[in-house]
Amino acid sequence: MVLVGLFVFPCLALAQDDQQPKTEEQPKPAPPPAAAPKAAGEDEDVAPKKKAPPSRKIEAAEGKKLKPQDLEKAMQEEMDKRNGVVREVLPVTETDGVPTDKLGSTLPEIKAFPVATLLDDPELFDGQRVKVRGLVKRMSLTGAWLEVAEYKSAASGIRILPMGGEWKFFWSDRERRVTAYGLLKRRKLDSRGARILDEESGQKPKGGARMEWVLEAEGAEVQWID
Repeated sequence: MVLVGLFVFPCLALAQDDQQPKTEEQPKPAPPPAAAPKAAGEDEDVAPKKKAPPSRKIEAAEGKKLKPQDLEKAMQEEMDKRNGVVREVLPVTETDGVPTDKLGSTLPEIKAFPVATLLDDPELFDGQRVKVRGLVKRMSLTGAWLEVAEYKSAASGIRILPMGGEWKFFWSDRERRVTAYGLLKRRKLDSRGARILDEESGQKPKGGARMEWVLEAEGAEVQWID
């Protein structure tokens, strides 16, 4: 009996194993394809770079102080904007290497007299067309006129009036040399007229009647010498 049992039980165990359904082995998933190698020069996947700080040149430009001419230009543009004035942009020209504004009619090719020469004997030139040259002594804040003299602090000068209504001077307190051509006249100013001119130039009114010499200018050239 013992021998029969030893023989039967293993056979039954093998039969039970054959009756149980066998599960098929699931195929293992294929590994993901390897990333293609990047061409030379392509950026690697790295963390985003921080924005580079501005260069010292840019910082210097942003912190640079405006030049006097830049301030004058900004002030003039603001004044024109308020008054509805649209100015003609003058071409940049030079005379003897000096920046020059050419206004009005072209100046004739004749001798230019210094202001001091004309004022030494102004009656000799009264009522004549002359070409005069001098430094700006003062001017109207609106550019309607300016006065030239031998030097800025001179006691007397010649006031230049743009004629024709098509041009006027650009206001500035920078040093300039003006050459203008026109008719020289002598005028008498009463105290009111003298006070108005002083106020137009931004100076403290002095008052009192006085004589002045005026050039009714057909054209002018303004050299910026500072």
